Amino acid sequence: MVRKIVAAVVVFLCIAGTASHAAATPPPTKVTTGGDYVRLKVKSGTNADWGGVLCSGFVFKPVSPVGTTARNQIPTTNNPTSSGPVVVTLRPPIATGCSFSSGATVTASGVWKLLLQHRTSGNVATIKVPKGGLIADSEFGGASCRATFSPTAETSLVGTWTNGTPSRVTIVDAPIDDLVTGTGCPTGIHDTFVSFTLIATDVSNAASVITVS
Repeated sequence: MVRKIVAAVVVFLCIAGTASHAAATPPPTKVTTGGDYVRLKVKSGTNADWGGVLCSGFVFKPVSPVGTTARNQIPTTNNPTSSGPVVVTLRPPIATGCSFSSGATVTASGVWKLLLQHRTSGNVATIKVPKGGLIADSEFGGASCRATFSPTAETSLVGTWTNGTPSRVTIVDAPIDDLVTGTGCPTGIHDTFVSFTLIATDVSNAASVITVS
């Protein structure tokens, strides 16, 4: 009798473990159209908000003419995936019209990535910010400050992807660290947040709509 109970418990635990593993496995994802190039631009009339640094212009755009690099190109390999997200490698964003109390200059560098994951509950978009990938310089009230975002390691900004005409990426209050240096500034590493909405455009084919399924 005891052996039967033990055997039943073992079977139950095995089934539960298998079910848990299956539930944790992300579904496959397809992004159309593979091979095309994507531009991600902050929604007109809104700002990209990096911890209070507001930029009216913020865009990830491919090299023109397209085809000279794979940055911003929707991949054809591992698209669709058997499980997990489709990864689009991006050029660093170009930020313009930025301010923080007064004018600010924002520069970006490194390899940025967009991860797109299909979910029946809603598609997930994650933007990977490389270590030290965005720097904001500003001067106000006699202070001269520099904020380096994601100063110690890559940061994932997790948000949503919405299919539509056009499709868009929405990031709301995604946490990120910034390292503040300079004179008259609250120096050190601080917790802050990032918010923006990016409109996705297929620059290879204006008639095509980029979708995640």
